Amino acid sequence: MSDPDLSLELKVNPAELDGCGQSAQHIGGLIPGETSKITEPCSQAATGLQGFLTAAAVAICGTNWKTLLDKLGGDMGNVGTKLATTAAYYRQVEKDIHTSMRNRPHRSRTCRTPSARPSSQAP
Repeated sequence: MSDPDLSLELKVNPAELDGCGQSAQHIGGLIPGETSKITEPCSQAATGLQGFLTAAAVAICGTNWKTLLDKLGGDMGNVGTKLATTAAYYRQVEKDIHTSMRNRPHRSRTCRTPSARPSSQAP
């Protein structure tokens, strides 16, 4: 029975990592500007619900949502930065390997063909 893990292959495309990283950074940067729009409607709703038990809950809920979404924006920006850093790392490793292989001294190898065998080793 063959090992299914042998068919798995990991391929990394630095350009795709860069693209995803830039998207995450961009979206993460947009989130804080949008989250400020949450608190005012929640405050208005809480004011309209004064005297009801849900008034405080609505105000707290809006504040908590803003806090969590602001954190999400920061996290997305951080992940985007890490993806871009990872892409740069892969590019550098590929470059280093390529340079290493180009600068490697060539070793001459003597290759014997069947016709070049001494007569004592003939089949």
